[in-house]
Amino acid sequence: MLGRSHRKVSIEAAKIFHQLTNALTAEDIGGDPLVRSLAEYAVDTDRMRDLEFVDVDLGKDDPHANDLLEDSDEAHYTESGKELTAFNHFIDIKKGPGLFDDYDGYSYNKGSASHDEFQDASDATEVEDVKTFFAEILSRITGMKIDEGLNWWLNDEYVHASCHPWYRNCSPSLDRYSFPGDRGEYATVREELAKRFPRADSMGGSGKGVPYSVFMPVDNLARYWYGQATASASFRGFGRVLHAVQDASVLHHATGYMGNWHSEYEHDLDEAMDYLLGESGFTSDVIERVEAWNREDPAPPTVLGHDEWSLTPAKNWRTDRLVTWLALHAYKHYEERYMRFRDGYSRDPESIRELAVLAVAMSVLVMIKAHEETSGKLFTYVGNRKTKEVHYRDCWCVSRMKEENMVSFPLFSEADKAHPDYNGCFYCLRSKDED
Repeated sequence: MLGRSHRKVSIEAAKIFHQLTNALTAEDIGGDPLVRSLAEYAVDTDRMRDLEFVDVDLGKDDPHANDLLEDSDEAHYTESGKELTAFNHFIDIKKGPGLFDDYDGYSYNKGSASHDEFQDASDATEVEDVKTFFAEILSRITGMKIDEGLNWWLNDEYVHASCHPWYRNCSPSLDRYSFPGDRGEYATVREELAKRFPRADSMGGSGKGVPYSVFMPVDNLARYWYGQATASASFRGFGRVLHAVQDASVLHHATGYMGNWHSEYEHDLDEAMDYLLGESGFTSDVIERVEAWNREDPAPPTVLGHDEWSLTPAKNWRTDRLVTWLALHAYKHYEERYMRFRDGYSRDPESIRELAVLAVAMSVLVMIKAHEETSGKLFTYVGNRKTKEVHYRDCWCVSRMKEENMVSFPLFSEADKAHPDYNGCFYCLRSKDED
């Protein structure tokens, strides 16, 4: 999902969350700094520099050293202006049960990307108004499909994981999103990562480097950040959760493809958001879904099979299960509505609308879930009775505040209306700092 869509869906979810819970109280919820910041953190998830690739130059050496006697391997977090963290935003439902998770993330040679790929790399660069993934690279590749071309280009690179030499917290996302205890096949995170991310040679090779790596699935991203957000009542971390939920509703993110008209689809989805979110019927459909899901499941699933898209989600499901459930629906559309793109791509407005309803509804459900699990603290500001300043809850000033001086405000506008003598924090709410 493109950044603009993440922003719109997150703000729309906050509005519906308010409508259903009255947890947020403002005439213009979408304009409140907390909601705007939550949406921006959802967008910013695509810009996190938490995954490093190393381009091997002749013999392997320290990619962070500048020794002239070494071969000067290159470490980087971006490729053609695109942050590599995006590799962690997929869940390969198409492949079936994963090698490391219930469903793995993106992988070329160990996932679905090397099969049923129909769009040529050269075709992707000819689409007007669409920023294709690694567009500059693709423009240099002929006679290959998109994922095939990307992995050919990256064949002499490896993901710098904590199991490899010269590691300096280079790829923190890998340690964060790895949960080896679930399956019990690996004793430690490092042991699992050593299997997931083989090192490359300068000329690539079978079983080595990026093409043979198995990236972290997007449901694991949601699981980690949900835990962080609820443990510290940090709405900023919760923006990452919303991003993961929303990406899981995109066909290509649920089937493990960079290509197959991925960019074209997201471009059409982005355009559709402009009118879908303004429809009263769309909002009522979202609310109907949320009300059906806002329940306690007496037996929450521990794993979801391909055919369990028909289950009714519940707020006591673990967050990664909710993300997987949504991805199962996106995969169903990929199979039944788009026929795996084997005949090319054409927009299906009805499918786009259905998945957009699910994306907004699931965003609302995880907000309700987090709101209840943090006893209402997650989506609040903290005021200081002594200094008369209002802060984001995860502002460093709050950690130094005496408990007897704390007062919670659902939104800044409420603090401003009820207590006009309060002022925004200079550090975290500078836009509301009037001093």
